[in-house]
Amino acid sequence: MGGLTPDEIEAHAAAIRALARRLVGDAHLAEDVAQEAWTVALEAAAPDAMGREGGAGGERFARWLRGVGRNVSRRAVRTDARRRRREQGAGPATNRSRRTRSSPARSCATASSPN
Repeated sequence: MGGLTPDEIEAHAAAIRALARRLVGDAHLAEDVAQEAWTVALEAAAPDAMGREGGAGGERFARWLRGVGRNVSRRAVRTDARRRRREQGAGPATNRSRRTRSSPARSCATASSPN
């Protein structure tokens, strides 16, 4: 990605942050998503998006990077939703199981009471 100028990097970064904010709806999660998108871009070095049709600063790279941002955003939303379901499901189920369980001593006392 050596072909990007600092201005191009900032423009792409701002676009990815804005896209992530729209898709995930949380500013902090959007920052994480934007960082993850850049990590993916740096690791992949955008082989097809760079070097043709305007190089790294071109529209093809911008489209590719937005696609990475969308995919990372979707994954973040799914992960967050799964985590929330787990957390919501764990609380009431644990409380319910504690309320419905009876101790062995209580069971014996109930069984042996003359009613």
